[in-house]
Amino acid sequence: MIVPVVALFFAIFMICIVIMKKKKMDAAYINPTDTSYEIDITYLIISIILIVVVVGAFSIDSFIGLQ
Repeated sequence: MIVPVVALFFAIFMICIVIMKKKKMDAAYINPTDTSYEIDITYLIISIILIVVVVGAFSIDSFIGLQ
């Protein structure tokens, strides 16, 4: 039950990083030669998926019968 909480904090952290890179560093979404925030958005999406999928009917615990 701790994974969704950690994923929530990680998602908040990634949102702050994306805002900082976009506003302060003037970074582009995809830029192979300079600062970009593409990987940060990817980590944000992964953490949102962890928040949604880890709990509930689609969790691994429910598939193996622990819930």
